[in-house]
Amino acid sequence: MAFTTLVGTAVLAEKLSDPDWVVIDCRHDLFKPEAGRAEYDRSHIPGARFMQLDRDLSGEKTGRNGRHPLPDPVALASRLGAAGVTRGKQVIAYDAQDGMNAARLWWMLRWLGHDAVAVLDGGWPKWVREGRPCNASAPLPSAFTISAADAVGRTCPVANVARDGGGTSTLTGRPSRVQRSKPPSSTATASWPSQRSIHHSRDANMPLPWS
Repeated sequence: MAFTTLVGTAVLAEKLSDPDWVVIDCRHDLFKPEAGRAEYDRSHIPGARFMQLDRDLSGEKTGRNGRHPLPDPVALASRLGAAGVTRGKQVIAYDAQDGMNAARLWWMLRWLGHDAVAVLDGGWPKWVREGRPCNASAPLPSAFTISAADAVGRTCPVANVARDGGGTSTLTGRPSRVQRSKPPSSTATASWPSQRSIHHSRDANMPLPWS
């Protein structure tokens, strides 16, 4: 059975030696971009690979495409292959930010057509709190590849949102501190006129404000 939403810590602990399961550490601090890698090097779930938000899970910034634009699908597929992801693998993503960054990888894998991906319920904090195994050994890169063909048609072009104006509702999951501030690497904090802010850890299970 594939896990496609959340997976519990107890289940993952039983699957750490399963070669068909791939664990990816997505820890990241928007205000300290290198902190996630440092934390991974210090300790992580055994066998986990690390993928960094700016370098691995985002595309090249042009100054007009946001702080973390989607990467090229083929480039992303190559990076995921290096992390051990292939068709048929169960991918588990975790972070220490209430699932915000892990959920990005979850969405991006589904964007590529890989549905067997789940976010670790409770993430790194719960894993550590329960006293589950950790180490600092980094697995060697893999030479796998996955197809990026399914990514076509799974996103909405910016031009369509701009054209529809008030007829399209857009949501942002950015924390309020990011909405109000500009990290050093940012040149702008933009939002759409019809954009609603839905905080990932507080509002995800609440009725939408216009429903």
